[in-house]
Amino acid sequence: MRACLVIFVAVASAACARDRSSELEHLAALRSEAQAANRARAAEAEQDPRTHPPETLDAWKLDVFGPAGEVAELDGRALDALATSEVVTISPQRSFFPDKPVRFRTIRIRSLLEQFFPGVTWPDGETITFLCYDGFRVPVALRDVLDYPIGLAVARDGELLRRSGCGPLYLVFPHTQYPELVDRYPDGSWAFYVTSMFVGTAPPHLHVVGGRDLDESALRALPRRTLVRPVRYKLGWPAGEVRLTGVALRDALDAAGVHLRRGREVIVRGAAAAQRNPLAPRILLSDHVLDGDILLALSWGDADTPIAAQSGGPITLAFPHALDGAYGKRYWLTFLDEVEVIP
Repeated sequence: MRACLVIFVAVASAACARDRSSELEHLAALRSEAQAANRARAAEAEQDPRTHPPETLDAWKLDVFGPAGEVAELDGRALDALATSEVVTISPQRSFFPDKPVRFRTIRIRSLLEQFFPGVTWPDGETITFLCYDGFRVPVALRDVLDYPIGLAVARDGELLRRSGCGPLYLVFPHTQYPELVDRYPDGSWAFYVTSMFVGTAPPHLHVVGGRDLDESALRALPRRTLVRPVRYKLGWPAGEVRLTGVALRDALDAAGVHLRRGREVIVRGAAAAQRNPLAPRILLSDHVLDGDILLALSWGDADTPIAAQSGGPITLAFPHALDGAYGKRYWLTFLDEVEVIP
């Protein structure tokens, strides 16, 4: 009997060992599959310009917008072909030899205007706004673009610019040849990795994922809301209290036919590529959208002046004081153009 028991235990132990080995092999296979899937997702993300901005011109693009909306999207090949001008000037980015001029190969902005807006007579005081990957924006007087060889550089001293070296598109000014531009456009106006060019300001338009898009007339038909407070946009706004007028985000969603329920989330996106990063979305809680006057601002000041592109318009996102703890500067989006309710 004792011998039988020993044999039984030995058989059971062997079976357990086989089961354990099989389980470990299965877990190892699952781990390998998960690791392979993660590598594939990481490789895919590295090719996604929303999460990993391209380093070189061949993968870059420039969106050109006019007063009526988008007119062109130029890829890297087209941009390189358009870069037939030259600006030789001292550059604020040359730290070792600051007084030695740099030779930039550029796309002259005037040539873009002539190509995409032929025969247009621009109003006095019109502005071109250059938007960068990270949301930085630089306004330039259209008159100056016509009078001076201001350009988007693609190469410096014969070498194509990389994103790590201010490129692939770098807004440059001919400071050496035209020193009167130095005060008008100081070093801080030299914009890195430009992605969009806005000539004037297009009418407001909001894309609502899963609902109806709202144009200017649809937005202005909604109840008007007003916030008076210091704004938290990065550039070009007064330091004190500002009167912002627009429509509540909740009203815009209702008008678009999107029913927002409590416990959901709302993603807001601006035109800047960094504001559309799926790995770092700007998420608003539905309770805050439903209960707080989160504003789609369309105008500002006592005169209700439409928000121009040079200030991040035509639509910006603003929050009441009560939500300052929940949403910091990162959420005060400019060039707001898309919202999406997460089911």
